[in-house]
Amino acid sequence: MKPTIKLEEQTKENLLKTTIALIEKISKEIHMLKKSITEAPNADLANETSYHFASTPLLLRLALSDLCVLFKLYLESNYESEKNTLVRLICGQLYEFTEDVQEILGKKYRELLKRFPNSEELTRILNDEVVKEFH
Repeated sequence: MKPTIKLEEQTKENLLKTTIALIEKISKEIHMLKKSITEAPNADLANETSYHFASTPLLLRLALSDLCVLFKLYLESNYESEKNTLVRLICGQLYEFTEDVQEILGKKYRELLKRFPNSEELTRILNDEVVKEFH
């Protein structure tokens, strides 16, 4: 099976550098987000809805981290069978991500979003500019 994606070496190197930088940035954010959730003295995190709201950024970054790592492995691979496997894994991750985002940004998230002063505008943006992109 011939590869469907051909990248020039310079493009590949640039993508690899960018992907590595993104993985490092997301990894730092994941660490900070885990810490803020697990060490939060905030009593509001005691209920399930509040915890879901607080953990949403972490869940999204974990999903993006998985995709970035798979893409990095794809760029570094020299074997077609390995590349094909990685592309299938990336497609599966993208499918799961698009399914999960709707759940992550669903009812529990919106319940707490209603507490914000501009909640109607935030909900409109969430519906019109974020969630609809996953349909």
